[in-house]
Amino acid sequence: MLSEKVWRWLGSHGQGVLNLMLAGVGAEPALRNLCEALVKKLGDAQTFHHANREPLLAAYSRILGIPVNNLVWTYLNKGTHEEADRDDFDGELVEVVVQTLEELDRLDLRGGR
Repeated sequence: MLSEKVWRWLGSHGQGVLNLMLAGVGAEPALRNLCEALVKKLGDAQTFHHANREPLLAAYSRILGIPVNNLVWTYLNKGTHEEADRDDFDGELVEVVVQTLEELDRLDLRGGR
């Protein structure tokens, strides 16, 4: 939800065109692919100056610093539910993710602001 909010916000500033990999026709982009595309857009948009730019880049850098095969990405993509065959996730890493998501949520990402 937050990444889609960031994407809409970028669009309201004329920066909403992203290059995304999709799994197939009609498929939604994987969350990590969306996060990577947002970081690329923010990093490449050298003429886009906004107070939210650096906090967004820092937050996404922390999130994308989590290896793609880490269990945390499974939870970020699918949510959490009890599954007997799943390992527990790293509590410290989850705390970093939660704090980062809270930072993103506090940014004023309303259109045009």
